[in-house]
Amino acid sequence: MVPQADRQIFALVLLTLVASFAFLAGFTPMWFTLITVCTFGGPHHWMEFRYFLSKLPSRFGPLRPFFITAFSGAAILCLMEIGLMRLLALNQISMPNARTYLCIWNELLISWMFLLSLLRYRSPSQNLKSSILSSSGPALAATAANLLSAQVFSLSVTYLHPLLGLWIFERELRRTRKDWVDTYHWCLLSIPVGLGLLIWWLHDKAMPNTSQQMIASLNGNVIGSQLFTDASTAMLLAVFGFLQMVHYGIG
Repeated sequence: MVPQADRQIFALVLLTLVASFAFLAGFTPMWFTLITVCTFGGPHHWMEFRYFLSKLPSRFGPLRPFFITAFSGAAILCLMEIGLMRLLALNQISMPNARTYLCIWNELLISWMFLLSLLRYRSPSQNLKSSILSSSGPALAATAANLLSAQVFSLSVTYLHPLLGLWIFERELRRTRKDWVDTYHWCLLSIPVGLGLLIWWLHDKAMPNTSQQMIASLNGNVIGSQLFTDASTAMLLAVFGFLQMVHYGIG
């Protein structure tokens, strides 16, 4: 049994981190996000890569199709996104065509994840039909959202993907510190509170026009950033920086 004092210290550290990140993101959105991505992005991704390698089995065995699909799909999607961003930067394609290509890229991403879910969770006791039924609901919902607005879907992925780190951290807590999981869940409630305060504080704040390209780059999605022409760029950037720093600090 983990002492109560340890759980309290754990909660205090998490809440202090979230409060500090929200304050800095609201106080100086652009510089906070810029320093966050440039300083912590590389080391964090290296740590994630090492964590991923440590979890790989020594032999793929029956999961070989899953890993081949995962690695090849990730490489292809990454190269396609880089190519699209490069063409946009060189003004080789128009914005309407870019939105069409973005919709196609999103659908390829959804299809890739759907296929991975079938390959990952299928077992001798679970036939292909039940695997498809359990995975098709989220895939269809994502497809509908993508078709309604590829920009919104893409930008949502950009802003929500840092939260995956919170789920991975919870899995590690369940493995090593089960008594901390409930405390961790309560601490996570501070994240929507921080987001709400940032939106309220910065919803009408403007950023200099010279910062637009930097903002688009930091958001990680030039096309999606064009969607919010009436929204506060300071708010969008602060929310992105806050979520990224929570991801780096906790994940």
